[in-house]
Formats: sequence, C-alpha cells, structure tokens
Amino acid sequence: MNRLRVPLNRRPRKLRGTLGLGSGPEGRIERIRMTVTQLMRHERLEGSFAVLDESRAYAELLIQQAAMHGPKNKEVVEMADFWLLDKDLVHKLFNTLVPRYKNYSTSYTDQYQLPNVYPENRMQAVLELKGNPWPPVNEHAVDTSKWIHNVLLTAARKSMTNKTTDTSLSDIALNTGQTHGTAV
Repeated sequence: MNRLRVPLNRRPRKLRGTLGLGSGPEGRIERIRMTVTQLMRHERLEGSFAVLDESRAYAELLIQQAAMHGPKNKEVVEMADFWLLDKDLVHKLFNTLVPRYKNYSTSYTDQYQLPNVYPENRMQAVLELKGNPWPPVNEHAVDTSKWIHNVLLTAARKSMTNKTTDTSLSDIALNTGQTHGTAV
C-alpha cells in the first residue's frame, strides 16, 4: 500500500515558535524532525496540536516505508537517518517498530485532542504509537446502563411503549368493531 493511512494537509501549516524568529522552512523541518525523533524514542508525546498533527504524517510515512522495504533498502535507511536525529533509533525502527506493525492495516499512530485549559487557549494533543507500553489515553467506556437514572428512563420508555401499543390495539379494535379478543 502506497497511500498514507492518516489525513494529510496539502499545504504546510505555519508553526509558531518553531526554532525562534526567522527560522523559516528550515526551522519548521527541524522542529518536525525533533518531534518525530522524540515520538520514536518515547512512543507517546504531549504538545501543540499543530506540531504533533504535522509530525504525525512524517512518522507514518517513515514507519510505512521501513515496513515495506526493510533495512536493506538504501533510500529508506537514508530517510530514517535524516528524520531520526538519534541514530540508535534507526535500529529501534527496524528491529522493534517494523515487526510490531508488520500486519497492521490501519494507521500506526493515534492522536487525541486534549481539552483547553483556561486561560491558555492553545490546542494541545497527545500523539502516540499504537501498541506502546504506556496505559491507554482513552479508558474503556464505563457501563452506565445500571445507573439509577438510566434504569428509570428505560422503565419509563418501556411503559410508554406498552401504553402506545395498548392504545393502538384499542384503536384497531374500535375500527374493526372488536374488543380485546371478543366479537361485538
């Protein structure tokens, strides 16, 4: 499969404070390289939504190419060497992450938007590699069907359904001239 498994922006985002004033496109690429490197090292990052979202596509592409071609392909090794600033992570990519994702048919990363914290109104996010050793960001949903208000609402719904059914039966009986099972 040659397509990325995550949505990709066609135009690059303006990333604030990448590497200081005047860093330009080179600073943007350097910031993304640092983020991809940290993601591969720690397998979960928390930070600015824009930076993590932009870095996600590059991490996905790196893992996808490594999984497709392996460590014997010269271009893939050069790409991994460029995007991963710590060279020990190149070995982690090919020896740990590629076997983990060999049979994946979905994306290799998950991204979660965090709630805004007042007074800072910055969009924060968590970007993680799937199958990482950390506890899940999204806990499994709590079963709320046994909570008292849900039990009462379910009982009221059943009662209304029974009343509606009884009313419709009596309407049918009036139209046909019969009452519940007896002929008139």
